[in-house]
Amino acid sequence: MNNTPQPKKRIEYLDALRGFTMILVVINHVALFCLDVNTVEEGTFHYYLKQFRMPLFFFVSGFVLYKKDFIWNFTNSLKFLKKKVPVQIISPLIFFLLLIYIHGNTFSSAIVDTSKCGYWFTFTLFEFFLIYILLQNLFLVTKLNRSKIGSTLLLLTALVLSFSHKIPEILPYDNLWGLIGITNFRYFLFFVLGTFVRKHFNKFEYLLDNTPIILVCVTFYFISNILSDLVPFFQGKDFINEKLLAICGIVIIFSLFRKYGDVFTKDTAFAKTLKFIGRRTLDIYLLHYFFIPRNLSKVLPIFADNNIPLIEFAVSLLLAALAIGASLCISCILRLSPTMAHYLFGAKKE
Repeated sequence: MNNTPQPKKRIEYLDALRGFTMILVVINHVALFCLDVNTVEEGTFHYYLKQFRMPLFFFVSGFVLYKKDFIWNFTNSLKFLKKKVPVQIISPLIFFLLLIYIHGNTFSSAIVDTSKCGYWFTFTLFEFFLIYILLQNLFLVTKLNRSKIGSTLLLLTALVLSFSHKIPEILPYDNLWGLIGITNFRYFLFFVLGTFVRKHFNKFEYLLDNTPIILVCVTFYFISNILSDLVPFFQGKDFINEKLLAICGIVIIFSLFRKYGDVFTKDTAFAKTLKFIGRRTLDIYLLHYFFIPRNLSKVLPIFADNNIPLIEFAVSLLLAALAIGASLCISCILRLSPTMAHYLFGAKKE
């Protein structure tokens, strides 16, 4: 049994999937910050995309994390965290400080805000690493790491954390919960599901290819969204309905990219672009906030005042493409320095 993860061949459609998800994230930020669009309101494309966008990002993060032969003992866990701290904490903190300086925010107010000026994802993902590693070490010590009991306890932990958004209501320590970002722990379920799917990938592929699971997911996803306008119970506020919608969205999108995986093995501009974005998601995530013009709704107020979602989404997509392009250009420049590439974006030392 090896004590370090072994390098494996990249799954190219997974890179493309990450690129696709990153594009959705930037589109949402453009609509929210540039065009002043309420992206959680029904009637916009963003309302339906948000149902699976961030759950899919955490699912992929968990999928990538899992390594079959990696032993999560104390030594290996420390090595892993030592590698992740610069990428998940220090680097985002640098960009976070720069952004709040540019926008004139105060550090004290920004750091206790759940969104962390948009950089909440990297901090939350690191917290998920800590929770996952703590549990894996516990399972290792108690000999549960290879048993179904360990997997069950991990899933139960994820389900319990799904109710994290209720914690501030029960224990109103606003600054503490905001600093930790406790409400974001509801995504831990999808992170764990990603590790489960990777661990049992053969079985997952069998389900996709030999059962009507995709048909069930597509049917539930669309019927639930259609009924949301008619039946109050289906308005996306119900806990079970919300989680099922996210899981169905994950299955649908993941299955789509897997089914057409051959497209992303070809040397086409579309495939190469999407995969490149997928391999530079961290760079784009850290940099794109600096290329999103704020309050553009003052120039184009029509999107905030009128219900024309198709045109709004097209404009958001165009502005997102420009922000992503600018972020990649700056990323390439910064990566000319091996030191900056390593400490800002986690590139391996040459």
